[in-house]
Amino acid sequence: FDRELMVLATDGPLRPSRRLTWDAARDTHALYDPSGLGVVWSRTTLVGRALRAPIRLGHGSLTLGRGDVLARGGFAAVRPLAWSADARAFAFASGSGSFESASLTDLASGSSRVLPAASAFDASVSFSADGSLLARAERAAEGATRVWLGDTGAAPSEIALGAELAAWGAPAGIALAPDGSNNSSYIPDDSEIVSQYFD
Repeated sequence: FDRELMVLATDGPLRPSRRLTWDAARDTHALYDPSGLGVVWSRTTLVGRALRAPIRLGHGSLTLGRGDVLARGGFAAVRPLAWSADARAFAFASGSGSFESASLTDLASGSSRVLPAASAFDASVSFSADGSLLARAERAAEGATRVWLGDTGAAPSEIALGAELAAWGAPAGIALAPDGSNNSSYIPDDSEIVSQYFD
């Protein structure tokens, strides 16, 4: 139950991973924040929270600075899904098992909207490089896939995948190209990549 965050540098010679958290909480699902200088992650104790903290260098080691709470889940766990590059929109999932939900919060205004529960899985949300576009994958009925694209602050439109493509299986994740022109969805066995181009 006591999981910790580790970081592994891949530039230059291979070095051992370094530990970032040192407490009895369950620390999981880490992402770099939009600056690349901090980490956002899920911390579960008696309550669930999504935290953000800067990475600091000190005496040859790495540590995390003071953590700020980005989302609270009460007694349920909270998992970061994605954070837009403009640092404004933050998507996260909360709950457990079949009771998970997903939300999108505007960190500038404090407003929040609920996303369909079918998108409450890791890597289900992706943003364009400027944060203006949001792509979202859904696990639809009978193991099918649905993909949505639109302005981050508005209702999205469903992308017509076609019956054959949608029936490949439930998505395992989605990635939007930086300019928003290309979307890739991954089916569960990761053996195929589904690409849909947008005008």
